[in-house]
Amino acid sequence: MSLASISKVLQSLDHQGPIDMVNELKFHEYARYPEDSGEPPRSGREAFAEYGKHLGSLLELMGGTEPIWRGRVHYEITTDDVDTWDQIMVIRFPSKTALVSLLANPEFSRIHMHRVAALSESRTYICTAA
Repeated sequence: MSLASISKVLQSLDHQGPIDMVNELKFHEYARYPEDSGEPPRSGREAFAEYGKHLGSLLELMGGTEPIWRGRVHYEITTDDVDTWDQIMVIRFPSKTALVSLLANPEFSRIHMHRVAALSESRTYICTAA
């Protein structure tokens, strides 16, 4: 799903208040940047760390927080699978407007390439308190 599509989904969401993004992350062993990116070789984890380094200042501008929770996955009980997600991370935004603003920010589009290069698989959930 494109960033523009995600923004449309968020705008149609009938919710006022905080939005949490829950991310399930699986890293490439080596980041997969486009050949013309000019990025140095690095691991998937290092590429994601580069993304996170730049994301922090943008989150602050948009009213989001650094991850409110981040953890390593050891075992996925529901699948009996030991080779599952590497990390799960939760980021909180004060509102859907703040998250839409982040997704529309040109700087976010620029740094998003690090996330794409870093991850072999990911799932991101937009959640609200029940």
